[in-house]
Amino acid sequence: MQLIILSAAVLLLLLLIARCKLNAFLALLVASFFVAFANGLSLNAAVKSVTKGIGDTMGSLALILVFGAMLGKSIEESGAAHTISQALTRLFGRRRLQWSVVVTGLLVGLPMVYNASFLVLIPLVYTLSVTSGVPLMALGIPLSSALSVTHGYLPPHPAPASIAVLYGADVNRTLLYGLVLTPIATVLAGPVLAHFFRHLKNTPPPELYTPRAFQSAELPPLSLSLLATLAPVLLMLAGADPSVALGVAALFALWSLGLRRGRGMDSLMKSVAAAIASVSMVMLIIAGGGAFKQVLLDGGTGRAIEQWAKSAHLHPILLAWLAAALLRLALGSATVAAITAAGLVLPVVPGAGVAPELLVLATTAGSLMFSHFNDIGFWMFKQYYNVSIRQTFQIWTVMESIVAVVGLLGAFALSAVVAKPAGPKIVLHINSYHAGYSTSDQAGEALKKGLESNGLRYEVFYLDAKRQQRPDALVPKALAKIKELNPALIVAGDDDAVKFVIKPHLAEIAVPVVFCGVNWSADEYTLPSDRVTGILEVLPIEETLNAVRRQFQGARKLITLSEDSTSERNNKALMSPIFRGLGFEPTTVMVKTFDDWKREFIRAQTEADILYLPTNGAIQGWDAAEAKAFVLAQTRKPSVTCDGFMTPYAAFGLTKEAAEQGEWAAASAVAILQGRASPASIAVARNSRFRCYFNPAVAARAGLRLLLPEGESCQKVE
Repeated sequence: MQLIILSAAVLLLLLLIARCKLNAFLALLVASFFVAFANGLSLNAAVKSVTKGIGDTMGSLALILVFGAMLGKSIEESGAAHTISQALTRLFGRRRLQWSVVVTGLLVGLPMVYNASFLVLIPLVYTLSVTSGVPLMALGIPLSSALSVTHGYLPPHPAPASIAVLYGADVNRTLLYGLVLTPIATVLAGPVLAHFFRHLKNTPPPELYTPRAFQSAELPPLSLSLLATLAPVLLMLAGADPSVALGVAALFALWSLGLRRGRGMDSLMKSVAAAIASVSMVMLIIAGGGAFKQVLLDGGTGRAIEQWAKSAHLHPILLAWLAAALLRLALGSATVAAITAAGLVLPVVPGAGVAPELLVLATTAGSLMFSHFNDIGFWMFKQYYNVSIRQTFQIWTVMESIVAVVGLLGAFALSAVVAKPAGPKIVLHINSYHAGYSTSDQAGEALKKGLESNGLRYEVFYLDAKRQQRPDALVPKALAKIKELNPALIVAGDDDAVKFVIKPHLAEIAVPVVFCGVNWSADEYTLPSDRVTGILEVLPIEETLNAVRRQFQGARKLITLSEDSTSERNNKALMSPIFRGLGFEPTTVMVKTFDDWKREFIRAQTEADILYLPTNGAIQGWDAAEAKAFVLAQTRKPSVTCDGFMTPYAAFGLTKEAAEQGEWAAASAVAILQGRASPASIAVARNSRFRCYFNPAVAARAGLRLLLPEGESCQKVE
């Protein structure tokens, strides 16, 4: 269902941005609330999720974007970019003018967003083309490729910087790996591609060719221009935080290229305001992408994507690249596509087995693929280079796709030589039941939360013993999963996981084991051992029966009506002595079908003083609505239960809090894996937290009044 909601959300984004021309930030907010509500989040929960996503994303990015814009504005208005370009032209000469444009694009494009750096350098490209006679495309394509590469591959640009934060990647290593691929991508998408369009006779549009002229005396020296431009790169390579590096560089540029050269403070502050305004919409779009990412996670879509990715058997690098590429095709904006794709890929990052920096590179590279009508860069290229729509597809779209594919192939190549992250230790939960079985799900969720909050990775395998013709049918698959994941510890949930997996194969399992919810005693499994500890599930049957006996003091005949299953046969042997010790004459009736259960329920109304209803999980044909109506009509004697599933059908019940077992198992697993304890040093525990349920309608039919010790309360069951 979550994947259907995700697909609908992406289509909604496409409709809002491409068809309705809605601002990308507003479209992302609308899509975020759509996802939240479709996944069942309340309005308050949706607002909290959106707010958290915006805050988490912008908290570490706001300064990077603001300082980057300030630095770019200083380089533009001071003439530092012009100084660098002139020097490169002298250095490379006319025949190698392409390479001077490439280097200029890389240097100027590094600290500036794509649109700003393009607008700063396009007048220079016009001037160089007209004065040197070199075709416009021979210079324009290399410039655009250089700017596209810096925009897609290199922090501190918004997409790679923000996704590095989301993935928990090291920003400096992300920059280093991006720099390794930058020359290859720039050359292939720049000078090599330009060679195929060297005969194109387009000229600068007359209405746009108005380059700004600088007097020689106005230009800052080359050394200062280079220092101001490269300062953030040098600081980041030295290990500085990106926001600190850009902040220091921006302040240095304001002083060295502004105040020190005679520019007034009022003029500088107007430039600062203009710079911040120029990135305000970029910041909002990124914030919207963060909100979209968060509601996907909070609504459960992240988990669904993780499962889909595993079942699709896509390499994490290919998954990240493909997700971003498809979103780029749909949404147009590379930044929006990258940020949105990051939210989809995020759940698989911890267990990807790939350096997160390479996943950043794959995601941002994929976001450059398939540029077309919905991309502002597409139209800027067409207008400023004075080419047709067809030529724009042939040049711009192909150029962007080359950069994207080089990023994908480069990430794969680097993954072969870059050390794989150790990743979090894996704890495998072998669950005796199936997904959707309420009590085991509650224990599993508590276990998962406790493990993941301590940096451990939770995996689950469902043995599904209750629904198999043979309860051990899936044991070979469970053993295969253990071999595949190589977990650091195994949690065995309930009896069947211990009986069929742990006990017979303990010698093969070379890791610690924590059992969770074994009924009454683990003695029959010869546990605990030096590698095994756990928590027992002991039903509060004595407390339950004593509560009813306060009114029905003469009750002697106790009939247990339950499913015919292995666990219930074991429970009969365990509980019959307990019942006798309480002064009852116990009888156990086990049935396989719902019809048999109804027949025996009616018989018990005449033969029993109290009826005990343990469970119904293996009763074939059980109909909850019919059972509820049937019990209400047929009840004559008080009935009790210790199972949450049976509270709608019993007059009174005390049930376990399944989450307690998951919490205990998680705490024990963490202590073992952190080296603070060994399984042998952790005593086997038993559950101690219970919930009380009272069904007034059924109780009234049996003449039962709720009699509890002072201070205790019960939840009513309607």
